[in-house]
Amino acid sequence: MSEFDAPEFGSENAMRISSVFRGLAARAETAAPHERVSFGDMIEALAARAYGLTLLVFALPACLPMPPGVPMVCGLGILIVALQYPMDGDRLRLPRFVEKRSVLLTDFRRLAHRMLPWLEWLEGLCRPRYRGLFTAPVRLVTGILLALLGVLMFLPIPFLGNMPPAFATVVIAVGIAERDGAVLAAGLALATLASAITLAATAAAIAGVAWVV
Repeated sequence: MSEFDAPEFGSENAMRISSVFRGLAARAETAAPHERVSFGDMIEALAARAYGLTLLVFALPACLPMPPGVPMVCGLGILIVALQYPMDGDRLRLPRFVEKRSVLLTDFRRLAHRMLPWLEWLEGLCRPRYRGLFTAPVRLVTGILLALLGVLMFLPIPFLGNMPPAFATVVIAVGIAERDGAVLAAGLALATLASAITLAATAAAIAGVAWVV
């Protein structure tokens, strides 16, 4: 068990998502300046078997500018979760090389402090509802859209970076974790919009380069 332990999500003593991230950020305050935390440690602390929480671990770092390579790892993590989500297995499996990738704890603290107000606002809207959006056919559609978002995060997207697909993934992740079909539906709509914006920006950049050449 890692040093970033947290209550099992879904258990009687489990905290809301924002509370878990706040606890992780507080523990990171005492860390050394160059200390790092791996994705595997964060996932373990956030109940690794919960699809929504695992998606958040990979989506949140891409919501802010990060060093090169981090968005690609985040996109790969989202893609792996997306491929497993429609199967609704009892265990989420991630490759070891993905779990071992890490970020500086100073970056994690900055990320947590900037994203927590938005997470808390989103949580305030959540309650279990519209359970029909968690049935097998809709899980398949959700998985396909998540996979597309993960692939888009591999691209060197101009202007907006990887933030639109990452933000859409955050909303979907909260909807899944909180079992809120309305928030999930909003996330799926945002995923469609983010995909269109990202593809349009990429196409415009390619056209611009072709025109210059």
